[in-house]
Amino acid sequence: MNMVPSKSPFLRWTACSVVSALFFVDGARAEPWKQYADATQAGFSADRIEEARKFADSIGSTAVVVAYRGIILAAWGEVERPLEIHSVRKSLFSGLFGIHVAAGTIDLQKNLEQLGIDDDPPLTAAEKQAKVVDLLRSRSGVYHTAAKEPSDMKASRPPRGSHAPGEHFWYNNWDFNTLGPILERATEKKVADEFYARIVAPLGMEDFRPQDASEQLEPSNSIHAAYAFRISARDLARFGQLFVQKGGWAARQIITESWIKESTTKQTAFADGDGYGYMWWVHPKGTFKADAGYTALNAADKFSARGTGGQFLLVIPDAEFVFAHTVDTENNRRVPGPKIWKLAEMVLSAKVSELPANPSLTALSPLRFSNPPPPPPKERSTITLNSRQLQAYPGEYAIEPQMHVRVFEYNERLFANVRSVGEAELFAESETAFFTKSGNAVVVFIRDSLGNLTGAKVEFAGQVLTLPKTK
Repeated sequence: MNMVPSKSPFLRWTACSVVSALFFVDGARAEPWKQYADATQAGFSADRIEEARKFADSIGSTAVVVAYRGIILAAWGEVERPLEIHSVRKSLFSGLFGIHVAAGTIDLQKNLEQLGIDDDPPLTAAEKQAKVVDLLRSRSGVYHTAAKEPSDMKASRPPRGSHAPGEHFWYNNWDFNTLGPILERATEKKVADEFYARIVAPLGMEDFRPQDASEQLEPSNSIHAAYAFRISARDLARFGQLFVQKGGWAARQIITESWIKESTTKQTAFADGDGYGYMWWVHPKGTFKADAGYTALNAADKFSARGTGGQFLLVIPDAEFVFAHTVDTENNRRVPGPKIWKLAEMVLSAKVSELPANPSLTALSPLRFSNPPPPPPKERSTITLNSRQLQAYPGEYAIEPQMHVRVFEYNERLFANVRSVGEAELFAESETAFFTKSGNAVVVFIRDSLGNLTGAKVEFAGQVLTLPKTK
């Protein structure tokens, strides 16, 4: 096992005598993170950090974790609560791919035809020439419908066949989703289990469990599921810290330094100077407009992972700075991107001096926000229904005269589709009660006195609707 390279920032600050408070060097798991006793112990202005905390509270952040030189500078809100991080998942996936590329398990130059990857409707011969590296760069040229595809992505999707593989960048969930089966076929393991074994356990993440990475299949759009991740802000920050440390953690090289560099280097350049790597957004220093107010952020190279509603991970290696921000989108909370960038700037610009030689540390003690989200929904257990049992449910259920829920079976799994809204799998708790993992909807099917299925009661986003079965 390779040791952490000698030029890694991780080793540069071991003389600060804080490493023993952070990691078990001879074990697979790390201790819970420590934090600076106050901002001044890290060389930051306590007053300006408090201003940043108040701003985060005012914009509706659910959790913020900032690490500076491997120790927590700020922990605000529900930092231990796993939340759906949407497209931030892609950067987590990139790290996992890097491990297997280095091990020779995955060849970036193999194409979809060689890997036996297809879809329904089928890919064309030209589309099958897309390579694994094209998918990582979102340049496959495969413009097939995809699971977990937002409306703006659907609206802007280029026509199929309009670009050859590798020729054109278009932010494409089909590319990201299809990396899932490529990984699972190569490793003969599920994505969730592999992420846990290769990244979660070695880094000592405190909150993530394998069930927090789940498949979201939408068979009407594609046979390839999206892999949704729920992760806490403090675990997300730990992943960012791994990249600050050039892939090294507790005397182990988790991800190679070469992959860290390659995946966070511009593979696609944009007109404003930013770029896209292997499922990371790349922001070289000096690319922000001079009047944007991002003076501290503009002074360094950086890269980020970004997701719908305000999920955000920012890594600035040269500043040894990690900024993780999460929002409880499942309770309809959103924080606009510009406000999150402003918050990151407020924190980074609060640095006023160098790190003291022996900073005072304490146990992680988050400061809670004034308007926390509701408690998480209860965890639900599932049962497996056989094909005969599942035959009772398919049909159409009327929301209103011109709007229906279509329930259908696919590979002995039950799904619900609302045209122009979306599609989700229904998981059975009993022979009548089902739930979705995305959106937290509950569906209870209704039977008459003869046992015939006549409708469904749906509870979603605080509303309860009774839908008669029409077909």
